[in-house]
Amino acid sequence: MTADALIKEKNERLAFLENELRAAKSTLENYSSMEKRTVRKAASSDRTKDVQPNKNKEQLKPQELRALNFIVRKYLVDEGYKLSAITLEEEADDQELTDWSEVGLATSEPPPLIQFYRQFYIMGQRNERGAAGGLMKAQQENDVLKTKLANAEQRFDQLAKRYEDLLKSKEEGGPAPTSDGKRVLLRADSLLVRPQTAETTNAGQPLDEKESRFFLRKTFADVDEISKTLENRTEENESYTRITHQLINLAKRVDWDNHSVIQLVAGTLPYVVPGVILKKREELVPLFLPVIAHHPDQNVRYDLTKLFFNLIKKPDEYERKIIVDGFIGLANLTSEERIETELLPQCWEEVGNKNFERRVLIADTVTALAPYVRPELRPSLILSILQQLIEDKKKDVRAGAARNLGLLVSLFEGEEKYSQLEDILFKLLYDFDEDVQNMVKTVFLPLFADWADMTGNLCTSLMTRIINDLQAVISQREYEHTAQINTSEDVERLMLLCDTIQILLPRMRDAVFTAAPFSKPILAKAPQQSTFTQIQEIELKKEFDKFLDMKPPNAPTWTEWQFVVTFAVPKLAECSIGCGNSNPEVIAAVAGLLRTLCLNFGAKFSEKIVKSHYEYLIQQTAQEFQTRGWLLPGYLLGILETGGPKEFAADLKELTICVALSEAGWSKDHHNSILKESLCILCAKFPGRRDEVLNVMNEVRSHGSANVRACVASILTSLVSVVTAEQVSEKVLPCLEKLTGDGEKVVRLITIHALGTVAITVEDEKILEKISMQLDKFMEDASKESWLELSKVLGAMIPNVHPNFREQYIIPRLLTLTEKTAGAAKSGGKSKILQALFESFRACNGTRPHDDTISKYILPGLTLIFPEAEPSYKTVLESMIHEYNDILRKEDKSAQAPPVAKPATGWMPGMGGITMGMNIDLKSKMGLPKEMPTMGMGGMTNMFDKNKMKNALNFGFGTGTATPPPPKH
Repeated sequence: MTADALIKEKNERLAFLENELRAAKSTLENYSSMEKRTVRKAASSDRTKDVQPNKNKEQLKPQELRALNFIVRKYLVDEGYKLSAITLEEEADDQELTDWSEVGLATSEPPPLIQFYRQFYIMGQRNERGAAGGLMKAQQENDVLKTKLANAEQRFDQLAKRYEDLLKSKEEGGPAPTSDGKRVLLRADSLLVRPQTAETTNAGQPLDEKESRFFLRKTFADVDEISKTLENRTEENESYTRITHQLINLAKRVDWDNHSVIQLVAGTLPYVVPGVILKKREELVPLFLPVIAHHPDQNVRYDLTKLFFNLIKKPDEYERKIIVDGFIGLANLTSEERIETELLPQCWEEVGNKNFERRVLIADTVTALAPYVRPELRPSLILSILQQLIEDKKKDVRAGAARNLGLLVSLFEGEEKYSQLEDILFKLLYDFDEDVQNMVKTVFLPLFADWADMTGNLCTSLMTRIINDLQAVISQREYEHTAQINTSEDVERLMLLCDTIQILLPRMRDAVFTAAPFSKPILAKAPQQSTFTQIQEIELKKEFDKFLDMKPPNAPTWTEWQFVVTFAVPKLAECSIGCGNSNPEVIAAVAGLLRTLCLNFGAKFSEKIVKSHYEYLIQQTAQEFQTRGWLLPGYLLGILETGGPKEFAADLKELTICVALSEAGWSKDHHNSILKESLCILCAKFPGRRDEVLNVMNEVRSHGSANVRACVASILTSLVSVVTAEQVSEKVLPCLEKLTGDGEKVVRLITIHALGTVAITVEDEKILEKISMQLDKFMEDASKESWLELSKVLGAMIPNVHPNFREQYIIPRLLTLTEKTAGAAKSGGKSKILQALFESFRACNGTRPHDDTISKYILPGLTLIFPEAEPSYKTVLESMIHEYNDILRKEDKSAQAPPVAKPATGWMPGMGGITMGMNIDLKSKMGLPKEMPTMGMGGMTNMFDKNKMKNALNFGFGTGTATPPPPKH
């Protein structure tokens, strides 16, 4: 060996001894300070007896506080102080008091509090009698410390001597001597020195590299043993001690293998996990899987599985998925027996966990493990866990249980639990929370329907129950008298059931086709699948249409088909009749069930089965006008709408003419309003049908009967609110223009209403110009009926049209109409027109007319009405005239005075000039109706109120409905 190598080795040895010397000095100083404290404590024990304890007590360390909380809570629960235990859990909300692993100490669970009391208090009283006992104990501790101090001093002297020898050997250039006088050579790449034994090599030879890797310095172990006696150790020192012991034990193991690694990681994970931040704990999942799967000790595996399940206290959806994937990985690595004895019990124990995120994790985990356990455990243990979770107060837990119940049902093979699971399905379906309902409809219901079809219960049990529930909701309204389902609770339940049936109808169609006799050759061509292929579906529909063409004696039959014909179609028809005059949303939802049924089974099924059944019902209700009217929405929206463009146009034309002429059992008086409402719903729900409906109306408009033409004008009035501005301009307005010149008075009067509705709905200047030209034609008409209707329509338009159109056209036309009426001969019709004109002028209260408009049109018009006004409104009329005059005088004075900012809101005569009027946009933003009644002269209620406007323009789709004015296009 060269001299440089020897010098390098001596320097390393010197650095090693200096380090040990510093450690020995530190130990010596610690023992000296401990001895002094012990003597002071013993000397002051007599003085401190029976004196108030020191208030400046030492602060508890975090792990000590957590340990005490755990011990005290366990004592309170064992002794029956449950309320106190609950209070303690609430105050210590940052700690899981039921889990000892969260304390963070590397020890087993401590004994009960009573054992602490018996061991440290009662035994202490027996052994220590007063101050003398305390002094004796302190002296004993002092003697022990002195002994340890002497040992440390002896060790210090040895190290100092070795240090001096090393310095001398360095100066001489020889090898470093050992404590027994022999010399050894130290490896430059390791400070691990193996003590001399009989098996060691000759002096001066280096240790074997493999052997030296598994031994630690003896002095390191000695120092570790001494450090155990130090008081007030911090948490870091405890971790340091534990890790040191692990390293020492590993160094003694020569037979290093995979099992040793598994045990090492298993012992380390409980201490590593608490120190990892929550957002990064999912990175530990790959460590848990092999350790839990291959550790030989069942108890250790169980503890690690529990730690893995509780890896994150409140896992979110992403973290839950990672943990569930980890359990699936464990299930693939272990046997069924271990899953049932080690994994599933973890879920069962956590069912009552206070964190709902963990309860959701339970539902996800047990379902993920279901494919890996024995089939008999799925409808027993796993189902019972999920049944407990559907009773949870948290909606997230119930929604998670609903989702996992669907996944679990997909694994069931028999039907032993069918009735129980069907009850659970309906319980979750009727849950008060919308998220739970959506989870049932999207996951649980489709998978449950597949299982029900497999067991033969889809039609006979599931569909039957849902349709019966729908009929029960409708029947409880006693539709023989009102047939209105307008309460929010009934509407929500009905819409929920309609959505559910919509989901199941395609599945029912598949069940009918699959069980049909003609389906076997078609389905045998391709492997069994959950759904039909496109080719299979086309072939099945062809065969089904052939089956429908067969005569009853020759046609085959089967259970599912009999259910459709004898139960589903008649019941859904009854439900559509039962909706009666409910709100449009309900009518459309129930009629939509018939539409979906027809679309799924095809046009021939719709024609021969559903339409035939409806025509039979229509014939049976020839004298029952109300019941027949309730058949109309389902017939139009559910059956006729499913036909092609030509068939739909022909059926709609025939139906419109029959209703207008009161033919084939239809009545214009009873069914016209229902027809209009049904067409409005159809155009709103199916925009593609709008052009077809308007084309039919344009075609029927030239019918020879005035009743038919009047019916068309009435229908167009209602459709204006649900069609586009382009369709109004291209199809509605041209039709109305032709009807304005109709020879029948009734047609012209209805056309006035239609034009007023269009003017309120649109804002296009060209369309408004065309409307004004058509209304001018009625101004030239000498018919008092036309003047009366025109007065009402102009008044209805005032608060709802554009201000420019109002002041440039409507209000001037009101004055012209007033002049013509005032100059006409006195009659009963004249007084009605004057009153209608007064109400129209009063509609200006909610607007802000220009001063010129007031002076040129409004005041002159009111003045003309005043002489022949009825006493019922003459006082109000006089007050309005005075108010408008006052407003004009105030404006004249303000014009002479310096300019003052005016309020942006409208004004209202009759309220002393207070600015209470609102423009239409502001009303809309505040959620108020545009035709909101206002307070007029003398504080009296506006005579032109919302109900009169509805009657004037016939906004409502049918009797009993109050639909707000249509939106602007």
